[in-house]
Amino acid sequence: MLHHSHTKLCGRYGRGALRTSVLAALQCYECDYAGCLFPSKKTCGLLESCVTYKATFGVISVSKKGCINPTQCWLETSETYLGITAKTTPSCCITDLCNSAAMPRVSAITGIALLVTLWLSKLI
Repeated sequence: MLHHSHTKLCGRYGRGALRTSVLAALQCYECDYAGCLFPSKKTCGLLESCVTYKATFGVISVSKKGCINPTQCWLETSETYLGITAKTTPSCCITDLCNSAAMPRVSAITGIALLVTLWLSKLI
């Protein structure tokens, strides 16, 4: 893992405090909408943040986790899953494994069945 020394404003030492820290790549959880019950761990790029996308496709709320360029944080985007598009806003965080918060879930089988039903209803 690469490490670089840098100076950073803020942190736990108080607003505006100057401190020296070590810049290291974050570890974040990674998963796609269908597989977020068991996310894997990923080492992000040096300048990336952890991200969680939460999207609602009909009555189903799902999440997607991974790494993101911080300039994309909090910008509304569209995500498509099984042909259904939903608007979502990526929420970002900057500590190791900080994107772990679980969402209320339906079972994977129930969720997939509902998504397929929604997808089929778009075809009719």
